[in-house]
Amino acid sequence: VCRRFANSILPASPDFSGITRKAMPIAQTTPTEAAASIHNLQSPRALALLESARKIVGQSTFLKAFPGNVNDTAEPALDPSLRRLTMLYYPRSKSSFSASERLSPSLFLWETLRYSVVSTEIASRDRMSSYSAQSKSCLESLRSELNSSSGFILSLLFRVSHSARVLNRREVLLRFEGIQLLAGSICSGISGDKDLLDATKRKGTSLPMVDPESEGEIFPDIQFWKQCADPVLAQDPFSSLMSALFCLPIEVLTSTEFFIPIVHLFYIVCVIQALITCYGQEAFDRSIFRGCLLNDVCQEMSGYDIAREYFVSKHIDPSCDPKDMVRRLTHPYLRRCALLWELLKSSSSAPLYDSSNIWEGSHLHLDSSTAEGNSSLAMELDGVRELEHLFQIQSLDLILKDECVHMLALRWSQHFCEDYRSRKYRGILFSTPAVPFRLMQLPPVYQVLLERYVKMHCPDCGSVPDEPALCLLCGKLCSPSWKPCCRAGKCLNHASQCGAGVGIFLLVRKTTILLQRSARLAFWPSLYLDAFGEEDHEMHRGKPLYLSQERYAALTYLVASHSLDRTSEVLRQTTISFYTSD
Repeated sequence: VCRRFANSILPASPDFSGITRKAMPIAQTTPTEAAASIHNLQSPRALALLESARKIVGQSTFLKAFPGNVNDTAEPALDPSLRRLTMLYYPRSKSSFSASERLSPSLFLWETLRYSVVSTEIASRDRMSSYSAQSKSCLESLRSELNSSSGFILSLLFRVSHSARVLNRREVLLRFEGIQLLAGSICSGISGDKDLLDATKRKGTSLPMVDPESEGEIFPDIQFWKQCADPVLAQDPFSSLMSALFCLPIEVLTSTEFFIPIVHLFYIVCVIQALITCYGQEAFDRSIFRGCLLNDVCQEMSGYDIAREYFVSKHIDPSCDPKDMVRRLTHPYLRRCALLWELLKSSSSAPLYDSSNIWEGSHLHLDSSTAEGNSSLAMELDGVRELEHLFQIQSLDLILKDECVHMLALRWSQHFCEDYRSRKYRGILFSTPAVPFRLMQLPPVYQVLLERYVKMHCPDCGSVPDEPALCLLCGKLCSPSWKPCCRAGKCLNHASQCGAGVGIFLLVRKTTILLQRSARLAFWPSLYLDAFGEEDHEMHRGKPLYLSQERYAALTYLVASHSLDRTSEVLRQTTISFYTSD
């Protein structure tokens, strides 16, 4: 799913225009203006909200009193979007979820919004170095990326997902069961996924949990409930926040009185995850946390193999102050919350179809050398401090000494260990600072790359490919026209595994770039130019070629911002040819 998805479908639905023009009741005050309890964590208010919601929806008479025939059908204009989303989320499913009662339009659209916010935040990370030189804030860099990405589209996607909440029993049950499972996991440290079959029975009939025609694919509602029931420490904090906002009333989104406490609650989750991750690194200095209440919990968790294998990071810097390192790992979460808040306050009322600003972010990769060292760290910490002030988050020292946080850490850690100890497949949760997206590092001189890859043998069959293609996402050597014995190394097949259908390949013998998007492909100009700035296709002139940082920056930004299907230069050359045939 791409955050550009809505750009081609939702605005073109004439029947939906009346709904999208409805104004959302966004609160007029900003988080910084609500000065109450600015020095105290407001997570207890969020816990009370979840607990009270669980008690209300858990009453036996509550669901029975709800009418089952109110807005029973979704907006017909959403059908094309939902069919496309179904194919993207469940490509192996032979049956149509659209034709069954297991499809929740609001859930699909809300998940698309979550992914869109995350991808927008990742694309905006390169703007931090550019705006630091101009003494601009982290929030301004997020707003700039939101505007360059047609902020109206994300605002429209939010309104559409909200309007898709039809009031039939199926939709109500989905959210009510979700809030009970979330509250059980967060407030009590209990997984309620064992009762999911009973939840489906409350719809009136006993429904299966797995689609029999889709190779064991779990139905969307069951998948969502399982995610809500999982230990909160095992989930991405922002994804958990979005799940909670999906289940709670819309007023929670539009008021700082409820929104900020929920941000605080999952910020605590993020801090505990960061501490456990850091404690699992031998080079990390734990001594500074000895006087903190969370020290015993994190030290005990780091002693378990399941915790060390699950909480992983490749960005722990031993030279960085330990507390600053923890704060850096919370930076992506705070940035996404800030982007969501900017989206909720957005007053965009018309589409922005001008795509010329797609290229305005490409120059941000050029000054990477100036953004290294102490200046880069100071700039990053300034951004963290700005967002902490925005959401009224107290200092990390006070959080580490908070008794309520300590109790939550004990409860969540115990829940994680009890639940994940018996699992065969546990997965991995990667924690990273707000590092910019990068393609693989290329040598400055093309001759070095040519000598390294032109005669490299296939690791599967041992042969040398006629047309070697280097994946710039992972560095694997593939080929557009691979032999039948090496179908896994084919560009199309590799792109589906490496980049969810998107592949960026450098054709080693031609110096040009192959852009793969599922069954579609396009060619991008060479990244290597001679001393006069000219290309040398297939190296006929034999002149030395040097890496063009400007072109590589433009390509990197297109990939990071999901703009390959939105840029006219790419779309004009998009074809389907023998490169994609088996």
